[in-house]
Amino acid sequence: MNANAQLPSIEPATGGSPPPTLPLWHSAQEMQLISASAELGPTATADGQPDPSAQVVPRGPSRITLSRAVSAGAAETITAYLEPFFTEAREAQVLVLQGGGPPLRINGQRAPRVAVLRPHDLLQWEEGEYQVALFLRPVLGPPPSHLIGVPCPVCRIPFSAEDEECYHCACGTVMHLQKSKPGGLECALVRAPAGCPTCQRALILTGRYALPGGGHG
Repeated sequence: MNANAQLPSIEPATGGSPPPTLPLWHSAQEMQLISASAELGPTATADGQPDPSAQVVPRGPSRITLSRAVSAGAAETITAYLEPFFTEAREAQVLVLQGGGPPLRINGQRAPRVAVLRPHDLLQWEEGEYQVALFLRPVLGPPPSHLIGVPCPVCRIPFSAEDEECYHCACGTVMHLQKSKPGGLECALVRAPAGCPTCQRALILTGRYALPGGGHG
């Protein structure tokens, strides 16, 4: 297998249908395929952006077409369909449905026709090997309407309709993060060393890749 093979393209498989409207926290987790040789630490790049060579697995069904050489000048096509989903714990994973061609392998094992890819899994076939990466982004925005008047879990000051800068955890917890306001409340920054007060997830305050083993911290 070639860990440095060119990444395949991933195309929407819905005929151009727009992606569904999803809760705000969905945008915090982006599944990608990236070179198996790439080193993905807690941080991505200096500006908090993902590896520019990564192929994003789009929301909704998509199709990936791979190929392998079978003889001089001849290649065999492998098709698979991908669709990200979220577990009950709001962890991103990818459903894989194999189409035509030889079976794929996941972490060195022959994959069934329907399989699940998790962050840091290896997707393999004879001509290439790619790792599944989970890029995490901070989710910032105003508090949802049902939290107006509810105290922030950190500073206990109620959220108001004028609060435009808040941090949203994947579990639904919201904290002030008024970074552009002089003297503004920065509750998420204060809470960062201990994690979310509700679910104890690490707070994602800049873009970075998830750690091996499913950890976001």
